Amino acid sequence: PPEPPAKTEISLGLGVGLEGATVLEARPSPVLVLGFDIARNRLIAPWLALRLARSFEGEAATAAGTAKLVFSSAALEGCPLRLRLAEPLALSPCARVAFGFVEAEGAGISTPASALRGWGDVGMHARAALHLAGPVHLDGHVGARVPLFRDTYFVDAGTTLYEIPRVLLAFGGELRVAF
Repeated sequence: PPEPPAKTEISLGLGVGLEGATVLEARPSPVLVLGFDIARNRLIAPWLALRLARSFEGEAATAAGTAKLVFSSAALEGCPLRLRLAEPLALSPCARVAFGFVEAEGAGISTPASALRGWGDVGMHARAALHLAGPVHLDGHVGARVPLFRDTYFVDAGTTLYEIPRVLLAFGGELRVAF
């Protein structure tokens, strides 16, 4: 007899976690995740998420002064495929696009200033999702991001405090509850 059709479950998830990138000291930032999951036992099983993140204050310092930077962003993440390795564990390739802003403030210089600059990045990462129990999931990801704006923060034209790298290594994880 033919196999019954695969069961499809659609759920909304809410999660909290930490994520980081190789910007400044690569410290993790708190993140809030709102996700939409179409779960089925097939390779095509999309996951869409909105990630809201705000970094802790980071510092870039030289003998000429210090820049304090805070990054805030909203990212849209999409993972179209899901490879089930074992019943509770799945891997997915994902893409993302993020927009936000950077708050920068100079310190320890003769004429300190502050600035608000745009932020954006595009990236790809691998996502691992572990179903713990009931509606609770533990997710993690690692990948690369390319900044859309590569600002340089400086004291004067001759003293650069920090320049946004061309490519960022990104990592993170969250605890998520599906409804």
